[in-house]
Amino acid sequence: MTTTSQQDEQLRRTFKSFNPFMVLMWRMGLGSMINIWPSRIGRIMVLAHTGRKTGRRRLTPVNYTEINGEIYCVAGFGAVADWYRNLQANPAVEIWMPNGWWNASAEDISDHPNRLDLMRQVLIASGFAAPLAGIHPLTDTDEALQANTADYRLVRIRRSAARTGPGCARRLRSRNRGFARAHPRAGNRKVPAGPKGRPRGSLRRPRPAISAFSSG
Repeated sequence: MTTTSQQDEQLRRTFKSFNPFMVLMWRMGLGSMINIWPSRIGRIMVLAHTGRKTGRRRLTPVNYTEINGEIYCVAGFGAVADWYRNLQANPAVEIWMPNGWWNASAEDISDHPNRLDLMRQVLIASGFAAPLAGIHPLTDTDEALQANTADYRLVRIRRSAARTGPGCARRLRSRNRGFARAHPRAGNRKVPAGPKGRPRGSLRRPRPAISAFSSG
């Protein structure tokens, strides 16, 4: 494996490690907050797709741009990206966006005549991600951008039907309500009393945790 491919693989693993956190933020209803600074953080949506081997539902955060009502995103690591390969096998997807939740269909349009312009718009909307990969969509010439994205796959997503609300957060709340119904006493448990009638565990003030980022 060459140095460049090693760096690409490390970058891919780094981005992938953040996926669970990003999905959790959406499930908590904080998708709009993630998109509060698109020029720096990027415009981010969650793509729900079906595993080509397992048939299981997969959730992947991706950068995107919207042009004339259509959604465009890029498989920045090329055709090896798992989510891209899943779309090739089954183009039916869901997309979670800051302003709603939709059923949609995806297609590879990497041979589109306006590929370079569309690619540039997606990369601009990726915030810090493109420069991290050594691409500067605001200043790169067409020739440089073409060379740097030769292996990238351009995907167009067309929405077909609106779902109700920002489904990710609603599903999580629904599961929480389901747990409460199944365990009605879970939220009403009394804490055993300690000495002098105080709730057990309240005798000492908790010590502050030391942050992994603190100098301590």
